Amino acid sequence: MNFKMTEIGKLPFEWEVDTMENALDEIIDYRGKTPEKSETGILTLSAKSVKNGYIDYSKAYYISDLTYQKFMVRGFPQKGDILLTTEAPLGLVAKLDREKVGIAQRLLTLRGRKEYLLNDYLMYYLMSNEGQHQLTSRESGTTVTGIKQKEFRKCLISIPPYFEQKGIAHILSTLDDKIEVNNEINKTLENMAHEIFKQWFVDFEFPDENGKLYKSNGGKMVDSELGKIPEGWKVKNVKELTEYHIGGGWGKEKADKDYNLPVVIIRGTDIPRVKFMNFSDCPTRFEKESRLDSRKLEASDIVIEVSGGSQDQPVGRSLFVSQLLVNNFKVPIIPASFCKLLRINSSILSPAVFYLYLDYMYKTREITKYQIQSTGIRNLNWNQFLSKKKVVIPPMSIQNSFCEKINPLNKYREHLGLTSSRLAKVRDLLLPRLMS
Repeated sequence: MNFKMTEIGKLPFEWEVDTMENALDEIIDYRGKTPEKSETGILTLSAKSVKNGYIDYSKAYYISDLTYQKFMVRGFPQKGDILLTTEAPLGLVAKLDREKVGIAQRLLTLRGRKEYLLNDYLMYYLMSNEGQHQLTSRESGTTVTGIKQKEFRKCLISIPPYFEQKGIAHILSTLDDKIEVNNEINKTLENMAHEIFKQWFVDFEFPDENGKLYKSNGGKMVDSELGKIPEGWKVKNVKELTEYHIGGGWGKEKADKDYNLPVVIIRGTDIPRVKFMNFSDCPTRFEKESRLDSRKLEASDIVIEVSGGSQDQPVGRSLFVSQLLVNNFKVPIIPASFCKLLRINSSILSPAVFYLYLDYMYKTREITKYQIQSTGIRNLNWNQFLSKKKVVIPPMSIQNSFCEKINPLNKYREHLGLTSSRLAKVRDLLLPRLMS
């Protein structure tokens, strides 16, 4: 294969270099515009919804159909268009996978020129090192940096022959499709575990000694401070269950005389990904030996977020630390400074069961009872949570039966998560090679 030198480096002889302005049919920019929200209607996305390679619809909100028609005067997005965040942060990219979606602030909607620039190829180019360089080299701003539309139009892009673009996109999207399938299976497995938890420990429909559902088949219920609970069950507050707890750490970015031990840090924002064994965004920093000894995560520990919630997202996300998670790292893991390490006394309650209690509290928004707000940030009132939150404690035999039931689900979920992480590494290795 013959190569040539271009403005963006050495490329195959048949490839072209063009500007985004020339290579795109559409650049739809709703930056700075925020439509009025509605309880129902049309899903609307902002930069918060766009992650690298996918759209998080849980961050979306609704606008009415009338607002949609009035607001989207600069152009309507189409299924298959590419979304690009322009600031806070700059350069995250995803493909729009549905029709009739509103696009709001800090996003560009991009559509390649027909038969010249394939949208899928455009997405992977923007994710590549060269694509990111083109964006960051034209960013501006001080506190918050971003790229203006007129500067984005000047960004350069390599343009292979159209059939090669299809081949490159096919290779990379096949890996992404497999990752997405694994992610969907993992969500199903997680939901199954939560449904079993709710059935056993909220609805009290665990199997009795005859294998029948306890409560609906006349199992004896007794009074407690939490209402009716099965006979033989107890109620304790979180403090009584806790063997050990401590705030996390942040260490230092660079090693020095005292902070000389490398650690991987799990932040609240990492928890949703680490649940599925995706550690790609967890930072590595340096800690003191004395601080590390007291914060090092062990199998069966729980990480709980205690600061950083917002109006749309309560504080209190949690993570169960499995042995496989610990084994995945060559250095110790600690929670970040806005999180806490919580170690449950397993002789009273299985940490895996308590973790599901926490996650159930988060999903049902019960956790908001223990929230306090300071300067727009939600914090967990930790002392109140420890002393006031009451939990029902089943007999150990029931806890063991429950764990035997959900352990295979958790192990399969972790296996799929690690497989997806390896596929993502393969994709990221291929990406720069296929783009040059």
